[in-house]
Amino acid sequence: MNMTKKRYGLEHARRNIKKLTSQPTRIDEDSIRAVARYFIANADNSLACMGMCILLSGRSLQLLLSDTVHFRLDHTGNGLLGSTWLFQSTVVPLTWRDAFHQSCKDAFVTIPAPFARQLKVIRGSRPVFAEMEKDLKQLLSELSPPHEKITLRRLENVIRFEGKRFNLNSFELDFIQSTDKDVHMQHYYVNFQTKPVTEKHAKYVAWICQTSEIGGFPEVSDRFGSKWALNAKGVKKVFSLITEQLEDSIEFNRPQALFTWYSAYILQLLHLLTLHRPCESPFKTLDHFTDDYEYLQITDKGPSSTRIIPLGNLGRTVVSEYVQFLTLLASKVALRSPEIAEGIQAILCSKKPLFHSWRGKDFSPVTESYLRNLFRDDLPLPLNWHRHTLATELVNRGVCRHKIATYMGHHRPLEHSFSRFSCASFEWLYDVRDEIEMAVHEFSVPLIRVNQVFQ
Repeated sequence: MNMTKKRYGLEHARRNIKKLTSQPTRIDEDSIRAVARYFIANADNSLACMGMCILLSGRSLQLLLSDTVHFRLDHTGNGLLGSTWLFQSTVVPLTWRDAFHQSCKDAFVTIPAPFARQLKVIRGSRPVFAEMEKDLKQLLSELSPPHEKITLRRLENVIRFEGKRFNLNSFELDFIQSTDKDVHMQHYYVNFQTKPVTEKHAKYVAWICQTSEIGGFPEVSDRFGSKWALNAKGVKKVFSLITEQLEDSIEFNRPQALFTWYSAYILQLLHLLTLHRPCESPFKTLDHFTDDYEYLQITDKGPSSTRIIPLGNLGRTVVSEYVQFLTLLASKVALRSPEIAEGIQAILCSKKPLFHSWRGKDFSPVTESYLRNLFRDDLPLPLNWHRHTLATELVNRGVCRHKIATYMGHHRPLEHSFSRFSCASFEWLYDVRDEIEMAVHEFSVPLIRVNQVFQ
């Protein structure tokens, strides 16, 4: 019995994840409008006010009343409802501050003035949550039409269903509803513009309130989210620093430094193109790529993270250039450093990891600590800066959040991206790949070929 209950519990959870527009839990439009009219007509009533705030924001009663969520009235009387999304503060050198997308400490969802003033009074009175919840449930029961039951959860989900009319995507809806960041890992990575979200939400609010427009919604902040997302200037700066080191090693004919910095260049560019997580022995061995370098198998966070992604023209070119580089370098150092040449040949035969560090006579697979030490002085960045940067870029370009998650190796709860319960398609990966390559091109990342290295 318990096994059966567990099985169907998981199936129920999977269905809820999909949030299909045809779900029986969706409140029909006539019922939404009837409930909204009641709330508007009784805006000075605390229960009606809370019901309307739930309807407008998609947030739970508990979250609306929580002291952990900032709330204030602006100069127009509208309410500014803060987010539960917190992002770690960063301290970077002054020379790097313009390399990042800036981010404010908090971002807000706007509540229209009549309900905002009442919400402020309610929050200030510190009502007993259990009592208010009970009374609000009773009110919704009385307002429910004969053909359907309106519950608190269904009221919260109205914006999830109807927000799509106003082009609110899943990521934006999660922000408005202040969905727990752990539900989708992208919440940790993306830095986004708040103005488009505010504008779309205002249209939804106007639709709920049955008016042509809602005026006075302020642009509270410019950007919000991850503090580690680089802008185009920042990405260019990363590769400029690497290429400077590479040019020095070429000029002074230092094979060890040449190997270090060309490998670092290739590794950073491949990380950017594939969104591979930083890990020990990144990209594993050469046989994790197909012979034509068109596809790559990634396992960057245990077996459950295994996925295959397609590489575009730039990605295939990068891998090909690196293989040529290793081949030529092995021949050039064969007499002076035969053990290094032998190690490089082992890489080319897929007997050793693709990326190595070369320090004196030590030739060993790249580790996370090695990469941190390599860039410690010049690049004040986390090793996964590329995931923050490209997740931000892709979301801001309007790429479907679920496509991005599949490419990044983020599993939705209870399922792998390509499990039998998943809606994911391999075609999604081509879409993301193409957008990434366009972004990298727009970032002006240089393509350094082997003939530029061995002049």
